[in-house]
Amino acid sequence: MKFLLRIWNVLRWGLLAILVMLALLWAFHPPLVRWAVRTYSPEHTGRRITLEHFRFHPLTTSVDIRGLQVLEADGDSVFLSVRSLYVNSSLVKALGGFYEVSALHVSHPYVRIVQSGTRFNFSDLIDRFAGDSTQVEDEETTGPVRYAVHDVRVDSLAIDYSSPLLPT
Repeated sequence: MKFLLRIWNVLRWGLLAILVMLALLWAFHPPLVRWAVRTYSPEHTGRRITLEHFRFHPLTTSVDIRGLQVLEADGDSVFLSVRSLYVNSSLVKALGGFYEVSALHVSHPYVRIVQSGTRFNFSDLIDRFAGDSTQVEDEETTGPVRYAVHDVRVDSLAIDYSSPLLPT
């Protein structure tokens, strides 16, 4: 009987410790994410990215981002900004191999596109992230990716395009 009581106490305190750690992580993850994005974005994207607000809701598996800014490669002006971005997805379906985004809401996105000859201000991103298109994956082993995106809303999109080829 003492043995079972001891096991119960260990399990109870272990579960309590895990719950406290998860609560602390949930409470303090927004500043950690903002710091990580600000610190590591130049290394991984070649551009500085900032977030004013970040919140992940684990029970609804949704992400709420406000004040997203991606600067130009030289860092002097804004390449892309979004006032707010909300994404709601289904973790249970994703674990089963079906990726579903049930809501994607983008508020006040702004994109600045500059063309100089055949290059754009985002060509560095394409060069960095474009994969080798000559490789062909075996579709039998990978299979098709199953996904669905519902309830897409874009509010007040602004695109700023400039090129020396356009008349002024």
